[in-house]
Amino acid sequence: MTGHPLLSRRSVLGAAGAATAAVVGATTATGAGDSVPGALRPGGRFDRFVAERAADGRFSGTVRLAHRGRAVLTRSYGLANRDSDRPNQAATRFDLASMTKQFTAVAVAQLVQRDELRLDEPVGAYVDGLDPAVAGTVTVHHLLTHTSGFGRPPLQGPGEEPPPAPSGIEETWDARMELLRSLPAPDFPPGSRHRYSNDGFFLLGAVVAAVAGTTYHDYVAEHVFRPAKLRDTAFPTVRQLRADERWARLYEPRDGGFDDVTASDRFRYIGGPDEGATSTVADLVRFATALTDDDVLLEPAYAHLITSPKVVAPPPSPDRPGPPRDHGFYGYGHSCSILRGRRIHGHSGSGPGRTTNLDVVPELGWVSVVLSNHHDDIDPIVGLARELMTA
Repeated sequence: MTGHPLLSRRSVLGAAGAATAAVVGATTATGAGDSVPGALRPGGRFDRFVAERAADGRFSGTVRLAHRGRAVLTRSYGLANRDSDRPNQAATRFDLASMTKQFTAVAVAQLVQRDELRLDEPVGAYVDGLDPAVAGTVTVHHLLTHTSGFGRPPLQGPGEEPPPAPSGIEETWDARMELLRSLPAPDFPPGSRHRYSNDGFFLLGAVVAAVAGTTYHDYVAEHVFRPAKLRDTAFPTVRQLRADERWARLYEPRDGGFDDVTASDRFRYIGGPDEGATSTVADLVRFATALTDDDVLLEPAYAHLITSPKVVAPPPSPDRPGPPRDHGFYGYGHSCSILRGRRIHGHSGSGPGRTTNLDVVPELGWVSVVLSNHHDDIDPIVGLARELMTA
């Protein structure tokens, strides 16, 4: 869907054949070298594929491909705000959902690098009030790799609403911590298996706050966002998100129309260590560059530590195979894959009204960012980008 009448499929695909194609709601930036294949350039196979899905109503958001830090292709489709007919743009800020876990992992690794935190230390050494079986057996490593057995299963997919949200930043944090302290012993021996845990990553944020002596949000803003020059990345409150046109609203299909998820009183007041930071495609390319190339956020050894495999990821489900990979793993707050002998790291995110993905191919200098403010299936877009980047 777009903010203007849709182009027909024929006109969208025809117009995408030129590098300067006038695609509804789209912007393009070029400037990479001759090593960029035509399939990834404006008018190429990837560009046409995204345009086709948008014309069919299967994508609303922004994509960016970047090579060695320079934008090769940027496209935006659909509406950031349906009430005002404001289109998604390159500078639109999208809810990242679980992609936020990458920032938490960087924060933890910075404290480990400074020898202020140990990966093998039980979490009870840093956070009080937890069930003794959690405090004494779950380590920072277990939380980072989703092998702790701690926490509730994540809520995923459309139609699943969380409980009414607390109002206020401190109230939101305190309510979640009270819940985490009430959770029982891990469901399985820590380290024995992999099970994704949003609660585990929120607990990591509490570890960061306790060790750093500040709030999680302040630490990440000062030590992750600022040095990486992420000018448009933040944890907005729901009041800011509703009032400021820079942010995309989140939409779920319902009864032939769309519900604004952010208008619900159940929508969380502010994001946290597990989900809910907002960012732009440009900032996420800067984040990838700062992490993999510039030694800005971490020393190379520690950047490799969090982006390299630690546990084997569960196999894809038959009904949702996901983007292509020869092997899949999870690192520290980063998913890791091998495709055609090339390493890919990053993270995905999903929830009511949002679907996101960041892929980094460090050896080839490629970054792919896909941000949607619908619960779209973006796996085909992510998958084609992977195939073309590693070809």
